[in-house]
Amino acid sequence: MLVLDNGEPSFVILDYRAYRDIVSSSGEVKEIKVNHLPKKTMNGPDSTERETEILERLNKEILALKNQIEIEERATGGGGLDY
Repeated sequence: MLVLDNGEPSFVILDYRAYRDIVSSSGEVKEIKVNHLPKKTMNGPDSTERETEILERLNKEILALKNQIEIEERATGGGGLDY
């Protein structure tokens, strides 16, 4: 999944195995340590606000992408997508 920031690629989200395969094929195998936050830290008001901000931003990006697809399909005479 490609995540855009103001229409520009910002992040790539992919399966860990796929990432590991890409890295190992380049000859450099690196272990990625995943730090899990304690549950009490994850459930605080700050994390809830941050999660809400992230969800709102993602929803806006999804809506913008849907609109862009509709505009491009109209320009090419293609049919619309059923959501």
